[in-house]
Amino acid sequence: MKKVIVTDIKYRMAISPIRELSKKGYPIIACEFDNISENERLGFFSKYVNQRELLREENFCEDIEDICKNERPVLIPTNRKSLMNVINNRERLEKVCDFLVPSKEAIALADDKNTICNIAKKIGVPVPKTTSLAEHESIEKMAECVSFPCIIKYRNGEAMGKKPADRYSIVNTKEEFIKEYTRMNDIDKNPIASDYIKGHDIGVAVVMDKNHEPISFLCYESLREYPISGGPTCFLKTIFDKNLLEYSVKLLKEIKFTGIAMLDFKGTIKKPYFLEINPRIWGSAAITYLAKAPFFEGYVKGALGTHTTIDIKTATPEYKLNKKMRFTPQAILCFVANLKTSENKIKTMAQYLKSFFDLSVRDGLFELRDPMPYIRYIKTLIKRS
Repeated sequence: MKKVIVTDIKYRMAISPIRELSKKGYPIIACEFDNISENERLGFFSKYVNQRELLREENFCEDIEDICKNERPVLIPTNRKSLMNVINNRERLEKVCDFLVPSKEAIALADDKNTICNIAKKIGVPVPKTTSLAEHESIEKMAECVSFPCIIKYRNGEAMGKKPADRYSIVNTKEEFIKEYTRMNDIDKNPIASDYIKGHDIGVAVVMDKNHEPISFLCYESLREYPISGGPTCFLKTIFDKNLLEYSVKLLKEIKFTGIAMLDFKGTIKKPYFLEINPRIWGSAAITYLAKAPFFEGYVKGALGTHTTIDIKTATPEYKLNKKMRFTPQAILCFVANLKTSENKIKTMAQYLKSFFDLSVRDGLFELRDPMPYIRYIKTLIKRS
């Protein structure tokens, strides 16, 4: 079996491809940058890892080339830093390993929230009403044209190094809008403003091949987020909806995307609105492993050219439906935050306790047969707090 390199293993989402692919027989090479402390290198503590390597930020390509000597592994860049290194050095790295990553043009389109929403709208994918300062004479004039509540977002908060909760602001009045838009515009020009859509986040993760055709997918519904104002998912379940899949693939094909993407929708399954594309392995990717989706094997086969594409018109899920997952530390914090603001504390407590004691709900990182990444993760959280 081909060896597989998984980078940025300090992130919990890197554990999912490690576990899935190791169990299918692929030898795993886990990589992390040498400036990351030993205790934070979660993947190094997994029993499913065969080889552990440190990378230097300034010598990323040289170090990957050295790891690939005498063999040609498949490379999975987990986080944006490694992904952009691969994208920017595509021709060089293609000589020593196989991978699926978007072109510079495709990732630029995916990253710009205003541009990608305009493209989505043009091809018939439902989006919230969205605008930016470039379409108005002033912020004050813009404030007269938006609906409230309104959400203001940086065009690419992740590339700015912002934490998820700091990439947006929800406002309810014109005065709040003018103040917040001015603040965010001073930091990064032309943030976008959209109608705030109520409902759950809905995710569609897709692997696209080099011809921009789908290889594998998984759909899920976020049931709780933390922070509760709209942070990352901490409790979710798998679903399947053909319209969501068709919207997602149609948009990815339109921008000629290759690699892993998670498309974020909000609203209801019957009435979803597209929000943005996360053009890499996303935070709750552990659900692919727990739901037994052949997601990362699809990536490996796509990189090697041994895959079979999916006909989305007849596609059916190759994963377990209604599989629930939580990230326990964040779920506990979500419970505390909701309890503080709840008008019916007994009902809220009953709902959360039911999910905590539901044995069918798995933690996204803990596995009895491979407990050390979770233990190290908890220790890191405690130190940070």
